[in-house]
Amino acid sequence: VSKSGLQGTALFRELSDAYEENALMRQAAAMVFLFVLVTNTYNFYAHSHFMAPRISNPSIMSLGRSKTGQTVIIDDFREAYWWLRDNTPDDARVLSWWDYGYQ
Repeated sequence: VSKSGLQGTALFRELSDAYEENALMRQAAAMVFLFVLVTNTYNFYAHSHFMAPRISNPSIMSLGRSKTGQTVIIDDFREAYWWLRDNTPDDARVLSWWDYGYQ
């Protein structure tokens, strides 16, 4: 066992003994834990409500930029739907793999 490993173990033992003997230290640790828990819960709630309106408007068309910086409309899905409408029977079924995270 390395010397630093023994020092870490000794430090842990000292902190553990102090924790066991000191009720005030346990209360302080509990308060810090609760503060972190409440703060993170609030941050998650705020971020969720901030992001919800921004990602809840799905669209089959979107804006993009070309390599030259020109704004272009990306409507590949709409064109694919039109192709299916025009080139397949009305009662046709389409089977495809759709990875999560895409449109």
